[in-house]
Amino acid sequence: MIINCKCGKYQFDVKKSDIGTSGREVQCGICNEKWFHGGSISSSNVKKITKLTQEYKTPLTHKIIFFFIYVTAIIGFLDLIKDKLITAVPIFQDYYIAKEKIILNIITILQQ
Repeated sequence: MIINCKCGKYQFDVKKSDIGTSGREVQCGICNEKWFHGGSISSSNVKKITKLTQEYKTPLTHKIIFFFIYVTAIIGFLDLIKDKLITAVPIFQDYYIAKEKIILNIITILQQ
């Protein structure tokens, strides 16, 4: 059977057995629209579908934690290849000098 995307731009050929007699929530593989296709929708199903279709938003604290993990990983990787990187691209010597100064400033601040 052919179903139309909620946006009206795309059509998809799906097996009728995949939709079932009671219908199901489907999602467009191109525009990511979600909708309920087939069957009748009761008020309890509408609540379930609404809850399922709400997008998960990553909390700000998680984003900040992930940012620091990524930055730490990148800095660690750059330290791991320090000798090869300075040999290949001498300007990275300035990065390592600046990093050492920042670390010393942080240590000085923490000791006060």
